[in-house]
Amino acid sequence: MNDPDLRKRLDALMAALAPSRTPPPLVSDSATAPEGYSQYIATTQIDELLRRVAVLSGALGAADGRGWDDVDQVAARLLIADLTAITSTTRVLNGLAASRLAGALADLQAAGVDVQRAVKEASDS
Repeated sequence: MNDPDLRKRLDALMAALAPSRTPPPLVSDSATAPEGYSQYIATTQIDELLRRVAVLSGALGAADGRGWDDVDQVAARLLIADLTAITSTTRVLNGLAASRLAGALADLQAAGVDVQRAVKEASDS
């Protein structure tokens, strides 16, 4: 990258890709993590990756008719990596949602049994 414009564009791209905020604190033990903590972490990561995808897409869209150079190739590789991470994290979130919904259904069924028992006890008295 001998062209000074390339260096300037690469520096601008790297600055734009810096994290937009401090990451949430990590909980070392999943047993002590608050309810929904994993979903919160994953959602935060997806939001940050989507911000990066927007930055990378903008950088690639600013070519103004010139051919792809080293900066564009780096941006394209990062874009693909970020999209892969978003896909993977979304699949994990879908799995979490499925297990949480199954747990909620079991709780509702148990509550229905409790209500039926309470109604029977009330009608027997």
